[in-house]
Amino acid sequence: MNSLQSVSSLRYSVKKSLDKISKQQITNISKQQATSDKTKNINSNKVIIPKRIERGPTDVLKAIASTVKRDYLAPHYKYHDDPFLIPTSNIAKRMFALSQESGRKAAHWVRQEHADLFQHRVADPPIEPYFPKAIYDENSQVDENVLKKLIEQHLVSDSLTVHGLLKEKGIEISRDTLQSLLELVCYYNEEDPLEEDWIEERWFKQDTRGRDKKINSWKTKGVAEMLFESLSPPDAAAYSALICGMVQAGNMAGAYKHFQEALDQGMMLPLHVYNKLITAAPTLKEGYDLRWQFVEDMLGQIRQQGLFPDLGTLNAALEVLSSMNVHKNAQKNALALMTEFRNLGIDPSLTSYYYLLIIFCKGSSIRSSVLINILDILEGKSLTIRDPRDIFFFTEAMDNCRYHLNDVEAAYRLDKLLHTGDNYNLIGDSFKESIYYRNYFALVCQSGSISELMKLYDKLVPHVYVPEPGIMELIIKTAELHEAWELLPRLWSDLVVFDQASREQSLVAMLAALQHSVTTDENLLAKHADVAWAIYTRVEAQQDDDDTRDRFRAKISWTGQMLGDILEVLLRADRYEEAVQILNCLEKRQNQVLGVPSIRSLSAFLDKSIEKKQVKNALWCIQYCYDVGFEETVRMAQNLNSSVKLEANDYNQLVTIVGKEPLTKLAAIAS
Repeated sequence: MNSLQSVSSLRYSVKKSLDKISKQQITNISKQQATSDKTKNINSNKVIIPKRIERGPTDVLKAIASTVKRDYLAPHYKYHDDPFLIPTSNIAKRMFALSQESGRKAAHWVRQEHADLFQHRVADPPIEPYFPKAIYDENSQVDENVLKKLIEQHLVSDSLTVHGLLKEKGIEISRDTLQSLLELVCYYNEEDPLEEDWIEERWFKQDTRGRDKKINSWKTKGVAEMLFESLSPPDAAAYSALICGMVQAGNMAGAYKHFQEALDQGMMLPLHVYNKLITAAPTLKEGYDLRWQFVEDMLGQIRQQGLFPDLGTLNAALEVLSSMNVHKNAQKNALALMTEFRNLGIDPSLTSYYYLLIIFCKGSSIRSSVLINILDILEGKSLTIRDPRDIFFFTEAMDNCRYHLNDVEAAYRLDKLLHTGDNYNLIGDSFKESIYYRNYFALVCQSGSISELMKLYDKLVPHVYVPEPGIMELIIKTAELHEAWELLPRLWSDLVVFDQASREQSLVAMLAALQHSVTTDENLLAKHADVAWAIYTRVEAQQDDDDTRDRFRAKISWTGQMLGDILEVLLRADRYEEAVQILNCLEKRQNQVLGVPSIRSLSAFLDKSIEKKQVKNALWCIQYCYDVGFEETVRMAQNLNSSVKLEANDYNQLVTIVGKEPLTKLAAIAS
């Protein structure tokens, strides 16, 4: 045993010594290398400067912002951090944001109208946007440089005014400046664009344009055509500007006419002109074969001119195919296009995938997995906008998840992609955002669990998305389906906050869920009764108020089913006195109430009246059931007669309703 211990001790000592030697050797080698490198640097006298990294003016701010995640429990920064001012409905959000912007517009107007009061320097060096805009008239001192500056700022009306002044004064304008002015006027179709300052107006614009047919808004014989004629003779650049402007404004025939003129003169037009004209195929040609032949001809001309197609060419051809997606060859041609452009090294953008979804799924009864394939390609990637129409992809994809695939797992994957990196910037405007979440919530309601639905609800509502009335009804019905009765009071509170508590369909859905609830929790029963009574008082107040503030919304009409649901919910919570008021409402508005309460609700009221020995109310209930023709009236009368000792007057009234025979027959059976 001792010998074994000695051997072990020896091995340990040897290992420790070797480790020490190895560490010492490594240290020595490192010192030698450092000394050698230092000597080399001293000998070479070279200073290695790293390559400069281009930084934008906001890169530091972006880096700081990337460290802060969104707080879903807090409202958007544009709303004041005051609980009494934070909007919680879609209309209020829109009104709040646009009102703020309207205030800024008013300030701009004051500054412009009283420019003499704002000549002080508020910054050094001066910031040009802080100064009032210059007004140009016949007394203004203008030259070509002023015109160039206005063109650079995209001020269409001012540019045209200065151009006219220069012509009147006989000042010659260079061809390059006239070309720039022509491009500006063609791009904006002679109209001033919406200023970049008005962010909210852009966000709430509700631009639904996508693949819809363009309306011809081109101004025939307008300033653009006049400028084009002034560039005599017009060259390829002038033709390009005019053709692209005409296509963008919907004048496809005029654009194609000038395109043929340019080709007849042997001009080499740039690629973007061909891309624009490809999108004109649905207007220029009738029928699938002629349209696709036109696209192939344009692609052939691109090849003949020695031009190399780009992403715009691919998206233009796919746009044409999406306009005739019901044709049998549309899908085959789309796949051929995608393959050919991939072979050319051109990667598709979100716009390409947007048109593929339309081609393969819109109007097709055959389920296509094209979206799943797209998600396999894009999943986990941080995307950038490469085409202005990229903002249509996410909305169309979620619509596809709901209506075409009916696949909630695909919706989860799509939403994860949307929230990867800065991809949320591609959601578009508020209109597209609301459509995206509308379909998302509807799909989770239909196919997801109640826990997943409420997790999504807690995260997004109300600061990111306020469900529309139809989605709120669907959420209420989902809670009813999953017997999540504890959610009903909260959903009612949200209906009030979202300004949807005056919509009949929402109230009907809530009352139906309350009536179907099955619970023995007295606290929850009381909350349900509070909701039912709040609905009753709200609708009654509307009925009696002839000068309602919401004159554009129709008053809610009572139905027998609604009153019956309220009656039953109140009785479960032992709110008998309030239930009596429901019966009084039935009597008061008997000519206005549509339909009658269910026999179940009326029987519950009768049982509670018998329990509390309220014979008058019980007799009224039986009389009502007899008047509306319920077959159960006799049974209800027999129940009252056998449960309560009636006075002579009450018994005679009961006999008047159902007759004496049923009552005496029941008494004989009992004896």
